[in-house]
Amino acid sequence: MSECHKNLTDEEIERNTHGPMLQYDYVPENQGSCEGPGNEKIHAVYARETLVERADIHVPSDRMVLKMSEKTLKGVHFPGFPTTKHLQYTSKLEMARVKVFEQPSMNESMIIHLNSQSNNLDQNIKDLARKLVGKEVFIGWPHLVEAKVTAVSNEMLGITSDSDDDDEEAIFEKNFFKYKRAYYINKLKYPDMTEDVLKEQTYCYISALQWTLFYYYRGIVSWGWFYPHHYAPFVSDLKNFRGMKLKFEMGRPFLPFEQLLAVLPSASKSHLPPAYQGLMTDPRSDIIDYYPTEFETDLNGKRIRQWEL
Repeated sequence: MSECHKNLTDEEIERNTHGPMLQYDYVPENQGSCEGPGNEKIHAVYARETLVERADIHVPSDRMVLKMSEKTLKGVHFPGFPTTKHLQYTSKLEMARVKVFEQPSMNESMIIHLNSQSNNLDQNIKDLARKLVGKEVFIGWPHLVEAKVTAVSNEMLGITSDSDDDDEEAIFEKNFFKYKRAYYINKLKYPDMTEDVLKEQTYCYISALQWTLFYYYRGIVSWGWFYPHHYAPFVSDLKNFRGMKLKFEMGRPFLPFEQLLAVLPSASKSHLPPAYQGLMTDPRSDIIDYYPTEFETDLNGKRIRQWEL
């Protein structure tokens, strides 16, 4: 990278620095019109644009309001997106200090409490299964697709059309284990689901949670850290992490041109200065492996529509 940096022009060096960012604030007065995506004209703009330095970004505590947004839709049931109004729960918001993984928070956090309104959740799921198993429904809001309900389950009980009422929990546990094993093999590319695999998955995921907590409550703990998998583990497999030793190295943030190298494909090399373009296409480049011309994609069950091609 340092060799490429030497070949930059003065103008390119100036662009390859961290500058101010754009902040948009809502204002009640119409600010006029502007160009939207695809050159579409937006005729009413209610946002004021301001240049701010990174160090100046701060959300005053008096702007934090302890309530649901006034524009929150009430009494609307989105398919595939249940709300507390339609689940058998009551909810309550409050501000409180929290302690996660033995790390106390510096400030208060907004917490939502969900309280069950039912004393017999297993009976509720049986009633729900009788109504839904075998029925056709629409899922995947907002792009709805037709699906058939084959099973209904909670943490303790699973019911399918083939379930034996006398051994429902055992059937669920057996099917759930098979599903998880197939997930780790097919999605995470492990040869099998072993204790070592689950231990490694726990370490990676807990590290991700800790990095995120540091980011929001104390600041960056590592510029170079990244989550090493494309999929997360099952929450039921996150075990024995109390006392786990997590390691982070601070490193340094990418410069703007380095960030473009990290996110752009080689076909978009024209967005970089000529001094950097060869890193994406020259077979002798030290990072050429990050720009493959052929690669697999995993849609994870998503259906591609014509407008997405």
